[in-house]
Amino acid sequence: SLAMQEQTLPDWAGADREILVHKSLTEMEPIGVTMLSGKMFNAPIRMDLVHEVVRWQRRKRRQGTSKTKGRWEVAYSGRKLRPQKGSGRARMGDRGAPHLYKGGDAHPKRPQDWSYPLSVDVRRNGLRSMLSEKYRQGKLWVVNSAEIERADTQILIDSFVKLGWYSVMIVDYQKDKVKQLPPNLDQAQFPLENVLLMHVQGMNVYDMMSFHHLVFTIPALRKFEQRCMKYKNLY
Repeated sequence: SLAMQEQTLPDWAGADREILVHKSLTEMEPIGVTMLSGKMFNAPIRMDLVHEVVRWQRRKRRQGTSKTKGRWEVAYSGRKLRPQKGSGRARMGDRGAPHLYKGGDAHPKRPQDWSYPLSVDVRRNGLRSMLSEKYRQGKLWVVNSAEIERADTQILIDSFVKLGWYSVMIVDYQKDKVKQLPPNLDQAQFPLENVLLMHVQGMNVYDMMSFHHLVFTIPALRKFEQRCMKYKNLY
């Protein structure tokens, strides 16, 4: 349980961490240092919780719309094909029987909801495990601003090629914008499959695992840490 885990935590767990702050996505030069909350960025890695959260997210994303027709739904008459007796052949019912060619399924698929409930504490601890792992791997970055000068996809491509980044997830928050995201960056990243711009409230374990690098802006980082201050039952 989480309570038992608290008794065996290492001494370094929960201590705040330092990280460099870079100017922008296109100019990754250090301009200062900021602190990361040890509560969310310095936790022991619990891959069992990460696995459980990813499984839960993938189940929730399943459409559950697969459907096949039963014998009562195929477009055939319900008339009995031949008499029960007297023909010397096997008994046979209507044309939609499952054993006939293009007949209905004996056990047809039906739309269903694949999701299931998962404890909020497990989801939060899976998230902090992923954030701590990104920091440990050196794939967590902080920039002062994620906005770019114009909505040009090539600007992002050139910048990420120069940095050697194959895929990146950018987390931002701008209170004064309509979508609370930088508009130029939002348009520029849209055609790129290996770049994802996300609002800070949409952060999740599965998307973080899908991208090699994770970039926070300063406003997004402060908003995220403010939200995490009220979290309880963290191992």
